[in-house]
Amino acid sequence: MTMCIICTEEYKTMKNLEELDCEDCTNLTEIPLIPGLKKLYCFGCTSLTKIPVIPGLKELNCSGCTSLTEIPIIPVLKKLNCTGCTSLTKIPVIPELSKLYCFGCPSLTEIPLIPGLTELYCADCTSLTKVPNIEGLEDLNCSHCTRLTEIPLIPGLQYLDCSECPSLREIPVIPGLKTLYCTGCASLTGIPLIPGLTKLNCAYCTSLTRIPLIPGLKKLYCFGCTSLTGISHIPGLELLNCSNCTSLTEIPLISGLRHLTLENCPMLKV
Repeated sequence: MTMCIICTEEYKTMKNLEELDCEDCTNLTEIPLIPGLKKLYCFGCTSLTKIPVIPGLKELNCSGCTSLTEIPIIPVLKKLNCTGCTSLTKIPVIPELSKLYCFGCPSLTEIPLIPGLTELYCADCTSLTKVPNIEGLEDLNCSHCTRLTEIPLIPGLQYLDCSECPSLREIPVIPGLKTLYCTGCASLTGIPLIPGLTKLNCAYCTSLTRIPLIPGLKKLYCFGCTSLTGISHIPGLELLNCSNCTSLTEIPLISGLRHLTLENCPMLKV
């Protein structure tokens, strides 16, 4: 079995080491303290149980480290990928962190309020019941978080994917939102009227009855919405896919529409 440069202690001969890659080393149990290190890639190290506080570290990828139970507070860390760390129960407040990828962490129960965060991908965190309201957050993917019941009103949010959140009943009016994916949210009964929204995918939202008039909307995917009876006249709409909307009785006549898909809509009046 191939061992990484930590296991062989080869790293000790390297001067001014700034980037360390020890991916997929199943023998590795602990990362040593390497003062000048700026980037650490230790993903797939399934026996790794501890990462020390490395003062100058800016990027850490420890995805797939299934034995890792905690992330250290590293003051200048900007990017953290701990995807698939199945034993991880919490994320600490890391002051400089701007990008956090922690999807597929089923033991994670909470994500703290990290002020500088702009990207948060916490999809498939099945124990998560809420996401923090971080003012500067721009991208949020919390899809497949089956216990999530609400999305906070995050003013600066531009991209939101909350697909397959069966307990989610409502999405707030988020002023700056441009893209919204909420497919398969079976409890969702309404879509908020967000003026700047340009792309909406609400496919398979089986409790949804109507699509509101969203002025800036360009692309609408609402296929499989079996309770949907009507779609508002949205003047700027260019793409509409409403296939398998079995309760839909009419669609709006929009002059600028370029792509229309409406297979298996038996109630539709032609």
